[in-house]
Amino acid sequence: RRQRQMCIRDSNNNDTPYMIGDVNLDGHVDVLDATEISKYIVSISTLSDVQRELADYNHDGEINIVDATEIQKLVVGNN
Repeated sequence: RRQRQMCIRDSNNNDTPYMIGDVNLDGHVDVLDATEISKYIVSISTLSDVQRELADYNHDGEINIVDATEIQKLVVGNN
């Protein structure tokens, strides 16, 4: 399974690579990231700007259950 990466420029003008879907920034895309998205959707938690970029897994401009589902499918190998 191939995981996509993106670079995000910080306030010091440095590009930092992240895996798309790694919402909790632990270096892995797993069910914990899908859980973070679900918690964000129902306003149980907040996400930083970087986390919001990474949470929009399907790049449609919205963070919703579709993103969480796509991450779950990645984790079980159904994507």
